[in-house]
Amino acid sequence: MRLLKRWLVGLATAVAVVGLSPGVAQAQASQPMPLHATASATCPAGDLEGAFTSSAEMAVYLDCVIPSVEQWIGATYADMPRPTYYFVPAGVAGTEGDGGCAYDATSLQYCLSSGNIYLGEASLWEQYSVFGDAAPVVVVAHEVTHHFQNVAGVSSPTTPNELIPHENQADCGAGAFMAYAAQQGWMDVQDDIVDLAGSLAAAGESEGPDRTHGTVDERL
Repeated sequence: MRLLKRWLVGLATAVAVVGLSPGVAQAQASQPMPLHATASATCPAGDLEGAFTSSAEMAVYLDCVIPSVEQWIGATYADMPRPTYYFVPAGVAGTEGDGGCAYDATSLQYCLSSGNIYLGEASLWEQYSVFGDAAPVVVVAHEVTHHFQNVAGVSSPTTPNELIPHENQADCGAGAFMAYAAQQGWMDVQDDIVDLAGSLAAAGESEGPDRTHGTVDERL
């Protein structure tokens, strides 16, 4: 995905992961790692399809893609308060204070009470290794859209089926990010659209009273 070129890391609006190598990060992390506004130089140049070979490198992946998400937010909603991003390494689990969200390495979630986005190593790696380099950043844009909903005062759902339009709207936000990425010339359209479609289709749910997300067709 050309979105992941090294020059993106230097954007003034960048939000990048702390400048630790993946091995050092894994060894030192005992809690989620905040993604800071200080760019690091760890992002590989060029397309990131196949550039990473282990889940421990997902912190570096975020170093590459979150700056582009932040640029999209700034271009779309200039005055939008920004969410706070956290990378959750393998073996780290906990709960926010004051009854906040639980998180672990499988988390891909926006926490309504804190405005934090938790991005777990295991789930990021699954998205990257199964669907491709565009899939995890689409998930990040989906979670960022939940932040937009929160700031805009969209009513919180109270039943499973009430979540469906809420989640479909977040999928729409993910698509809006990909459209912005295409306009910027960051995308390998043939490859990245396949990544996006595979990720959304895999998360589609069948009709039923406990459904919380869109069907495959709705999500696509």
